[in-house]
Amino acid sequence: MNALEQAEKRVRDAKHDLDAKQQAFAAARARSSAITPGGLDEPLDHGVLSGTSRRSNARANARREAAYDAEASAARALTLAKQELEAAQFRVEQTRLTAPVEYTREQLEAATHVRTWRGWERIVRVNRASVKVFREPGMDDLVKVDKILEVR
Repeated sequence: MNALEQAEKRVRDAKHDLDAKQQAFAAARARSSAITPGGLDEPLDHGVLSGTSRRSNARANARREAAYDAEASAARALTLAKQELEAAQFRVEQTRLTAPVEYTREQLEAATHVRTWRGWERIVRVNRASVKVFREPGMDDLVKVDKILEVR
């Protein structure tokens, strides 16, 4: 499996994870709304929530707070899943941009520049298994042939 296929698999997995997180968030939101007197989605009725017409119930309050906490956790997980999907899609784009281009040995020997992970570099000498590229005066570097992405 090459790098592009791996990146595309990450996108598919991230989309599947995002769908699951959206369903979990919707369920948590529904539980929070159901356990809240008057509901969360309807206009707020302060008389219902004030507690003046009923006694305080510690168990009901604990259940309500747990439902709110579960909704907040689901919202955080949903946000992280969205960010992971965006990052995976960005990785696919970057992988497509930096994909290696096929070349022959003759093209490599005739080339003056090679593209590596650092960018385009000037060729000093082509060896059997590596290419010497110019870095700074007096400081050349060897790049293995299988690490070369493109030649010109």
